[in-house]
Amino acid sequence: MQKVTLYFLISLFACLGIQWMRPVQPVVLAAQPMTSATRSGSSLAQPKESIEWLTVQQAQDSLKVQPRVIIMDIYTDWCYWCKVMERNTYTSKELSAYIKERFYSVKFNAESKGKVDWKGQSYAYNDTYQVNELALSLTHGQLSFPTTVIITPDNNPPQFIPGYLKPAEMEPILKYFGDGVYKTTPFKEFNRSFHSSWK
Repeated sequence: MQKVTLYFLISLFACLGIQWMRPVQPVVLAAQPMTSATRSGSSLAQPKESIEWLTVQQAQDSLKVQPRVIIMDIYTDWCYWCKVMERNTYTSKELSAYIKERFYSVKFNAESKGKVDWKGQSYAYNDTYQVNELALSLTHGQLSFPTTVIITPDNNPPQFIPGYLKPAEMEPILKYFGDGVYKTTPFKEFNRSFHSSWK
């Protein structure tokens, strides 16, 4: 009973965007593509996704042909807010069009049990934390769901933003990286003068 209660509390904290800290050793994983059709246990209707989601391997292959920023949606099947973000945020016309034009978009299930290769390392499922080590590595062990990760092609450390984001909240983040502003201007300075146009 205590084990079930502990798992419930951890799941609740994660869905509410409360982070928990975990020790982490860098590891690399291989992701399996997850689509609406392969997800289960959802109480929300799954929309037709307007973003073309890639696997981790497909994104790496694409980077070799044309460098772009990667946006990665880290989720779990049981996370309510992950499903809300998929339904309400990623179906926004402005947001999805901008992502298609400027980013490689990856959807990664944090509980993926398959081995994932990323930047020359292999990541596997971690039985202790019950997540894939790629998710741990990209978030520096600070997992919450959903988490949006931005990975630039110039080997800067990944930037991760935990929690549910509305299109208007994602707009400055996407434009900061998608327009290449991150190369010359600190985000706080950029964000001070940014005016959102997405709803």
